[in-house]
Amino acid sequence: MPHFIIDCSEDILKLHSVDEIIKQVNSSAISTELFYKNDIKVRVNVVAQSHKGKFVAHTIA
Repeated sequence: MPHFIIDCSEDILKLHSVDEIIKQVNSSAISTELFYKNDIKVRVNVVAQSHKGKFVAHTIA
């Protein structure tokens, strides 16, 4: 069962909502045809600060 965990700064949410991020990651995982749709799990954790004013995103799969 694939789990995608995305840690991102609040700044990223100014560009894309959590729902948009989850839908895109889910869609990308499905398109690989490596996983069953119902087995894919995606979670977004929002961290308070960016690094030196830059957007931060860290993904664990």
